[in-house]
Amino acid sequence: MAGLLEGEGSFTLGAEGGRTSGPKVRQIQITCGMTDEDTIDKLHRTIGIGNVYKERRKDPRRAHAKQMYIFQASKRADVVPVMQAILPHMSERRSKRIQEILDYAEENPLIYNKPVICGTRRAYRKGCRCSECRAACAKYARDLRRSKAK
Repeated sequence: MAGLLEGEGSFTLGAEGGRTSGPKVRQIQITCGMTDEDTIDKLHRTIGIGNVYKERRKDPRRAHAKQMYIFQASKRADVVPVMQAILPHMSERRSKRIQEILDYAEENPLIYNKPVICGTRRAYRKGCRCSECRAACAKYARDLRRSKAK
């Protein structure tokens, strides 16, 4: 796995999102693309995260080229542990890049990974169906209808 990502993979830190309020957090991503579908599928099964996509060929000049398959993972809670696991097996250049990304992840923790508190609309949306959570969700819906009516 580490060898394949060393040669064919990329580890990226995306641009800051276009959020209008709150902290702007950059996306962490592992990508690996090649024409061997079975190799990409095995990478996906071995790592156990992300998705595999077929690259769409839009340029008619490249219609003769082989189909590309791309493995991509960007959920930070999944990507960071994989990067930590493969870090000791990577070359100096790749290790430096992965360490930069891991440092960023440590300095900028997840903003959406907050604990779910019972009695809130968020808890209801996450699956809690207690009376307090239902009431909080109903209150939110009522307030939303009132604000739209104004």
